[in-house]
Amino acid sequence: MGEEWATDDVLFYTTLEALRCSRVFRLSLTSAETEITSVHEETRPEVFVEVALSRDQRMLSINCTSRTTSEVLLVNLTTSPFEPFLVQPRQLDLLYHVEHWRGRLIILASTGPGQEYQVVQAPLSKPSMDSWIPLFTPEPGTIIKDMDIVGNHCVLVAKTPADEFILTVFPLASPKEVHTVQDGTSVPITLFHTLPVGDLREVPLLVHVYGAYGQDLNMEFRPEMRLLLEQGWTLAYCHISAGAVPVAALCNTHPHMMRAVTLQAPFLDVLGIMTDPSLPLTLEDREEWGDPVGNPQHKLSISSYCPLYNITPQPYPSILLTAYRDDSRIPLAGVLRYSQTLKSAINAYSTTKSKSGSPQVSVFIYGAAPGPPSASTQEKEIAEL
Repeated sequence: MGEEWATDDVLFYTTLEALRCSRVFRLSLTSAETEITSVHEETRPEVFVEVALSRDQRMLSINCTSRTTSEVLLVNLTTSPFEPFLVQPRQLDLLYHVEHWRGRLIILASTGPGQEYQVVQAPLSKPSMDSWIPLFTPEPGTIIKDMDIVGNHCVLVAKTPADEFILTVFPLASPKEVHTVQDGTSVPITLFHTLPVGDLREVPLLVHVYGAYGQDLNMEFRPEMRLLLEQGWTLAYCHISAGAVPVAALCNTHPHMMRAVTLQAPFLDVLGIMTDPSLPLTLEDREEWGDPVGNPQHKLSISSYCPLYNITPQPYPSILLTAYRDDSRIPLAGVLRYSQTLKSAINAYSTTKSKSGSPQVSVFIYGAAPGPPSASTQEKEIAEL
């Protein structure tokens, strides 16, 4: 669930039901007794609802978003009563995000060429699409990934045709005065180290990868991380989504690049889960991953990278794999299928090397035995070469 304070006495919040936020409530503490009012309810199963404050804290947005469509309601916190009004009705293939600046709406909308994102503005009194005026449209091939309003400036994260991420900044009062900052990397990474590092291959490196279900990578202070820094390690935090998919795929394609990997409640059976509509979030997630049932091209694409279906007999890095019996987002069955397939591949490689006279590879397995999940809340397996 999420929440935002409209005033010191009024709270807007969402509730999480069956892994989905679909309702918004208003809690008022202004009277002698607390009063809870239903503000909005979304009935479409593929739509998630969240509440967010604008940067200037004058507007509260109720964002009703699926993978392919958006509908935003705004609550003007400078007037009373706090009643929501619609910005733009839901429209197929239209995604938009709304910010507020000096009585105007600054909107990131998929109305640019090729349905890519561009920045538009609209008066608060007439927020619908008919009133949208373009402020900034990126160059062909450059794709806007995110927008923020900082003071009197609009800050955009964009991806160039060369797969490099850049920051594009322009004053909202003079949108043609565009300034671009480019760091030359294809994936945003935060690095921490205490000693000068000339080549990351020369120092021990710990890479963290996560970002899914509306949560960013956890970069809070941890004492054990400080200990590693003091011992000369470099810490890298990669800012992407669905981290287990690229990491496990990298184990299949370039296992020599890693000594050890920890996969915590990982999404490994992309093809199997996207094929089963009875599982939680499958229908909603198909808009991101694709529909292997209804689209052969989607099935081919998912099959090309799905970690479970690309395991081969070869050396793998040491892997600590954890999963949770009651995790509805990442079904345990898929994680167990991955562990069994991985063990079979490792055993096959070990047998081949043993017969050929090469040094035998030892395989150590610890954790859940084959069969039904145990009663514990966590299943662990370690496959170590």
